Amino acid sequence: MVTLSELKEKCRKFEEREGRASFYKLASEIKDDHPLQAAVIILATWNREIPQTDRRLQGISH
Repeated sequence: MVTLSELKEKCRKFEEREGRASFYKLASEIKDDHPLQAAVIILATWNREIPQTDRRLQGISH
């Protein structure tokens, strides 16, 4: 079982490695008052091509 402190630590590390994590946080903060804008932020930041250098680092191949 994963403890809350372990989960928080993994989330912190994810935010360090994933440059788009701050956009998700922003979208989650505005989703109730501005749902369309929150959706656009998510779609605009997550639907992108992974650069070739990132693919090698993440073990992704095409």
